[in-house]
Amino acid sequence: MALRSGRVKVQSAIIARSDFRQASMRGEHHSSGDMANFGRLPEEHRTALKAITGPVFVVYSYGTPIGWHSDAGWTIPRVSYSVTTLNHQTVMRSAVIDYSE
Repeated sequence: MALRSGRVKVQSAIIARSDFRQASMRGEHHSSGDMANFGRLPEEHRTALKAITGPVFVVYSYGTPIGWHSDAGWTIPRVSYSVTTLNHQTVMRSAVIDYSE
């Protein structure tokens, strides 16, 4: 039951774009140029994330950004990682798909 409750809390925070921390998954706001940690995010996606001007809400699995929201909307790169991060990506995608802005 606690696992499901955690998933619902994470999805609610993602939809609301509210900062959260749930085990190895977190979401936080950044301003242009203040991100220092890109984890295992491939260079092409790092470049895209760095190029965003203005505020951005980033969802991380461990230390790697797995998706972000900016003025352009949601970006969720199709990158394969560990099984745990795949689960985090699924939680995030479910929240974003179920929510229409």
